Amino acid sequence: MKASLLRVELHCHSEFSFDGHIGYSELLATAAKRRLDVVAITDHDTIAGALEYQRRLMKASATLRLIVGEERTLADGSHVIGLFLREPLLSLTLPALREEIASQGGICVIPHPYRAVSGALRERIPELTGLCFEIFNPTCSRQENCLAEPLAQRGWIPVGGSDAHYRRDLGQCVNLVALDGTPENSVRQALLGRSPVSVIGVPQRAGEGARRHIRPQYRAMVPKSLRPAATKIFRYLLSRFDRPLPELELKHAGTVNVENSPRQHVHPGASDERIEKHFAIEKQHQPRGQF
Repeated sequence: MKASLLRVELHCHSEFSFDGHIGYSELLATAAKRRLDVVAITDHDTIAGALEYQRRLMKASATLRLIVGEERTLADGSHVIGLFLREPLLSLTLPALREEIASQGGICVIPHPYRAVSGALRERIPELTGLCFEIFNPTCSRQENCLAEPLAQRGWIPVGGSDAHYRRDLGQCVNLVALDGTPENSVRQALLGRSPVSVIGVPQRAGEGARRHIRPQYRAMVPKSLRPAATKIFRYLLSRFDRPLPELELKHAGTVNVENSPRQHVHPGASDERIEKHFAIEKQHQPRGQF
């Protein structure tokens, strides 16, 4: 990994999710191909996959770092992510879940806030503090992502997530975080607003709809005895016709949440290389002792 910059994926699903298709070897290979330093596994209503992948990465002394997360389904169908977890989540309302995540020393993230079916803010915005939210998610439409942008004015921390269910989707949205200490602590400090996090992602134009993937209901149409073989064939076809990612563009230029710190700006649409160069310069200008 680079000495001063981490590329972080904060939202992806392993094969332990009911709709996930990213196996351990696929995660390792694709993360290396997409130059990811840290990946958060956020399976639906379980941390079993994240713990298993983390154990295997540690046993292999891999350079890729993994954050244990979970995308919890609430009573009203909303999805909320907890990161840096030690135990599975149980709460079914947002206020209670936020407290449960905090009790584990974790961080609460609102994914795809305005998605019509599972967005936690699709009906109202809660009066809560200390939250992160996805300012860009490629599974959302351009309109849904734009609706999320003003949430930063509430003091919430903007982040991004690919919401990857297949290997080809991994790294479609990347968070750029300054390395200060361990990678895990660097990500934690950024999500707490104590150091900058910038978000880059695949281009999405005005009027463009959400990224689509195969509905999990189709898996139920395959007889159980044939599902392992069908899954292998499906993954082979995905890898066989895998397309390279387009150049990522800026979605959010992060700054530290402290007064009088230098501000530099990168215009939306700037190239991946230019954004990383800007971010490295911005880190050099951060005042010492702020973190």
